[in-house]
Amino acid sequence: CIEEAGIADFSLEALPTEIRTDLRSRWERKWDAEVGRPAARAALGRALSVVGDRRPGVGSKGDSGERRPDIAWIKIPGRRLHISKYPVTVEQFRCYALTIDDDRMRRRIATGAVTRVSDRSLSDPLTEVSWKMAGAFGSWLTECFGFVVRLPWEEEWLDAAFVASGRSTGFPWGDVWRMGQGNVSDGSEAEIGGLSSAGSFDQVAVDIGDLFGNVWEWCADGETPDVKA
Repeated sequence: CIEEAGIADFSLEALPTEIRTDLRSRWERKWDAEVGRPAARAALGRALSVVGDRRPGVGSKGDSGERRPDIAWIKIPGRRLHISKYPVTVEQFRCYALTIDDDRMRRRIATGAVTRVSDRSLSDPLTEVSWKMAGAFGSWLTECFGFVVRLPWEEEWLDAAFVASGRSTGFPWGDVWRMGQGNVSDGSEAEIGGLSSAGSFDQVAVDIGDLFGNVWEWCADGETPDVKA
């Protein structure tokens, strides 16, 4: 309804505060009620991104002139490391984009031009980012948070995906793929036909989202020239 009404093309300031607040409260309650319905949650995530998505680990926080990513950290079992609960969202990366000393690139990132998200949903994972740019984002986060933030090594990523569930192969829930468990083309009713907002799919066995499906994710030992993910 929002997209058909054209509201998604407006800035947040175009909506009166009372309307924005009411819509956000309604959609947040609806989000909580749509457990197990990823397609509905994906639509709600896009809607929430218009009025300000307050879900932990999805958006940003701080003053308008100095926004910082609001990242939810999940501890990797058996390691002195934490990993982000969700892939980096468009909104979170925009905070970094506005600090880049490159006017052309800053405009492209800030407007969503470097992503393939047609509606530029701020709650969707960022795409079209090089390994080098992902590393630069981690260095910036290190300065913001005061502790080291970097891409995980592949071994660390696998630990995050499997160790918490007590498995080492297959999927966190077992050896066989479950239809509708991730944003992939598996013929299930969960198919969304594009990117899904962070948190659209329920986490299974581990409290980390989108370990399977939705977007490709960079690892520290995965540098590939001229490739973006």
